[in-house]
Amino acid sequence: MDGISIRRNSLLLSRLKSLLSLKRFRHSFVGTGAQDKSSVNRSKGSHLNPDSKLGKMDTSQRTQLDSRKLGLYSSMISEASWLVLKSLQARGFKAYLVGGCVRDLLLNRKPKDYDIITTANLKQVKKQFYRSYPSQIVGRRFPICIVHLKNTVIEVSSFETAVEGTIEKEKFLAAQKPPTCQKSDLVLWRDSMSRDFTVNSLFFNPFEHKIYDYANGLGDIKSLKLRTLIPAHISFTEDSARILRAVRIAARLCLSFSKEIESAISDLSFSVLSISQSRIMMELNYMLSYGAAQPSISLLQRVGLLEILLPFHAAYLTKQGRKYGENSTMLMKLLYNLDRLSSCEQPSDSGVWVGLFVFHMALVDKPQHPLVVFSLASLLYYGNWKAAVHFARLQIEVPISFEPELLEATAFISDRELAERVIQLAILIQESVHILTNADSLHEMMENFPGSACSGLVFVPKNMRSFIAKVFGGIDGLIKRNTQGRTSFDINYDMLQKCDVKESRFVIGKIVMETICCVVDHEVMAQSEEDHVEKELVEKQLSCACESLPANNMTSNDDVFTRVKREMQQKKEEQQLATKKQKVDKTEDDRDVAKL
Repeated sequence: MDGISIRRNSLLLSRLKSLLSLKRFRHSFVGTGAQDKSSVNRSKGSHLNPDSKLGKMDTSQRTQLDSRKLGLYSSMISEASWLVLKSLQARGFKAYLVGGCVRDLLLNRKPKDYDIITTANLKQVKKQFYRSYPSQIVGRRFPICIVHLKNTVIEVSSFETAVEGTIEKEKFLAAQKPPTCQKSDLVLWRDSMSRDFTVNSLFFNPFEHKIYDYANGLGDIKSLKLRTLIPAHISFTEDSARILRAVRIAARLCLSFSKEIESAISDLSFSVLSISQSRIMMELNYMLSYGAAQPSISLLQRVGLLEILLPFHAAYLTKQGRKYGENSTMLMKLLYNLDRLSSCEQPSDSGVWVGLFVFHMALVDKPQHPLVVFSLASLLYYGNWKAAVHFARLQIEVPISFEPELLEATAFISDRELAERVIQLAILIQESVHILTNADSLHEMMENFPGSACSGLVFVPKNMRSFIAKVFGGIDGLIKRNTQGRTSFDINYDMLQKCDVKESRFVIGKIVMETICCVVDHEVMAQSEEDHVEKELVEKQLSCACESLPANNMTSNDDVFTRVKREMQQKKEEQQLATKKQKVDKTEDDRDVAKL
């Protein structure tokens, strides 16, 4: 009965934490100014400091502002961006930072990337850089020049690249054209109106310390509101991908939708089916790999887009959310832990969130014993089967309860049976990736959710199958060979972004372990392993001591055990003192050398 009580208390605590997390990530989609204040202050920092210069300055009636008065300085720009800006400036062209990077810098966040716009045409831009740095012009409708330098990609666009819009858009722009506007300002205004959202329409000239704002984007940043430059229905009809970008920006920055955007998404949601699969994959990766996976999926669910993009996950969240609340589900807990280790500064990669999705789908399809799931995750994390099983048995006594993914942890599982079931689970996970890459497999899986809509859309590329096969493949070999395992428990983000199999395997294991048992600490693991080794040594010494005793000796095993352990403890303390003395002697020697 005590075990059942502990499980219930653990489950209750988990759900209370989930309710707090749900309140923390809650969104308001209607721009009434009633957004939940807690959603602005996520664990990764406040998006707009109440004491910031931007918050105190009246920006509504001004189109040109001193960036320094808003807390934006040229020193905040990346070195690679500075090289491009200075190079263009030296050739007599005007160059500005534009879009989301300006927005993020004002919010004191590191931009995901830097976009530059210049008065030079794209051929002139390419000519400027191609001898020193690789550069290429890409895109048809929205052509840009991509410059590769210092392990960074800088996208450069040109004012001369005019993008034709719809008749409705041209009529709207003609009516909004400023009556008194200098020619240079008119160029900037025209380009700003071709952007997607007001918060992305800002220009920053770091040479003159000026920010240009023609659509009150600064005001929307201050009020944490997302608005389109032109009517939302026209904007989303012109480019359906803007619907996904709206979700991405709102989720990452905790912005509220204007009424117009909310209405347009509702009316045009199915237009996302016209977006290319590669573009959808790119937008989803931006949502899930940069520290906002949980709020992104939650927002997609609430505006009705998740059932189009990821129908299985939408049906799962709908069904489980009715029972426990959306953020209490295992899927949302996995995404929450993914967000804890991802950010724009240190993003993960699509292989990680796809791996978590298929891991989770396998458990929904065939629920598993918690020890089996934790042992597989621990093996991915440590890379050593003996260490994985030892740590799993220590930590899995009172796991978080998830339904339907985890079975009731009742019967004992031997090490041999555990190894077999872990291998079977790894195979099941590899097979589950077809649900994300094959429409027929998706429809078959959706039979588990009768009545749920299924668009049949799959956008995860088929080559992801081979990657998942590498991540979860060879588990039987890891178990049989009992390899040395991982030596460093710090995430190598450079390797992670390059889809390194070992790094992705390690991160996926870490996230699953933290989801099931809340804590993964390799130092605790090392200490428990040390205690385990010490116990084996004590038992070995005890055995030797007992064998050396005369047959008629009446000393009990307990007395021998106590004496052996005391002797070992004494030797351990002597070794520690000797080590400490060596360090002191070395320090004194170093001081003597320094004096000389």
